[in-house]
Amino acid sequence: MKEKYPCPIKLSYGQYTFKNPDGTLWSDVYGEKAVFTYISDFHEGFACVQVCDGRTFVDCSGNLLEHRFLSADNFQEGFARVVLKNHDYAFLDKNGNVIEHGFKYASGFRDGFAHVELKNGDCTFVDRNGDLIKHRFLDTRDFHEGFAAVQLKNGDWTFIDANCELMKHKFKYASNFHQGFAAVKLKSGDWTFVDTNGEFMRHRFWSAKDFHEGFAVVELKGGYRTFVDTDGNFVAHKFVDANDFHEGFARVTLRNGSITFMDANGNLMKCRFEPSDYISLNNFCKGLAQFRSKFDPEKLQVLDKYENIWEGDEANQLYKIYSDPQQLFELKNIDKKYFKTALSVIKQKLVDMEKSSPKEKFEGYKAKLNEKIQEKFGDLVEELRQ
Repeated sequence: MKEKYPCPIKLSYGQYTFKNPDGTLWSDVYGEKAVFTYISDFHEGFACVQVCDGRTFVDCSGNLLEHRFLSADNFQEGFARVVLKNHDYAFLDKNGNVIEHGFKYASGFRDGFAHVELKNGDCTFVDRNGDLIKHRFLDTRDFHEGFAAVQLKNGDWTFIDANCELMKHKFKYASNFHQGFAAVKLKSGDWTFVDTNGEFMRHRFWSAKDFHEGFAVVELKGGYRTFVDTDGNFVAHKFVDANDFHEGFARVTLRNGSITFMDANGNLMKCRFEPSDYISLNNFCKGLAQFRSKFDPEKLQVLDKYENIWEGDEANQLYKIYSDPQQLFELKNIDKKYFKTALSVIKQKLVDMEKSSPKEKFEGYKAKLNEKIQEKFGDLVEELRQ
């Protein structure tokens, strides 16, 4: 679904080259100049490589940029963060131009800005033109959703927007914006949320985390944790501990110490996990929550979103289906319960693919996949609908 770039390949003698989408090796096409001691994946048309006199970049045709650096990161928003031979941080654009102001530190670009530390210890931002903004701070964060959290010279925190305007409110601490809200610690010591218009949520908390999938974990006065949505509404339950939502579910610890999952409607799963019986219980990822029991730590076990537990080969097969949904069509004698879980894993795969795939290609892939599922498993699909 993504644009096909040459991919890194490790050679038998420990060095690296790239393999083209057609299967040809750069080391065969370009010779020794295309063999490196370090290579990265391609990002935005360039890959970082290590040559004899430093780090540099190579394009998809095997052309090396002329600059050499002590270290270099992949391109992001058209710029790569690099460290010069004098140990200053700088930026390289795709035309080979270096932006340098003698930075003591620099982040990568995000939303058009990179936060940097100057030689005198001040922190500020540089834009895509290579210009420094006028403000100077004690500390800075990346831009998120048009704002960056910054610490003023007097120790207070606030936000700066893409027009380099500062929010009027001052805080004891501020996190970045997520889903339109930022968790902030007020001068009183309470936590709350502020939106991009500078308006506060009406509630006050002992602590607050960032929003994920429409909910934020907050600690109430009394020590219990719960969730608040972007409208300021609480879920009905209170917990000893709570984690961020992942793929529609949040892992929570009940007052009796048991662990389970809650969905976005506030419904708790009926299954319970006792911490004394398990080495690990992960958040949902790829449509499944993986866990390992103390009684059989080598056995892979997963929980699906319908509260079914799968282990061993069946669990491994579900991960293979996530990696390649075509694996579903290789299964024989599949029953309704396993088919339902496999479909939920494929659904999550499609959600994840949509985030990074061109819309037209994604919609075509999704339509063909659904058509093939209907063709081969029509009876099972109909059963699930009933």
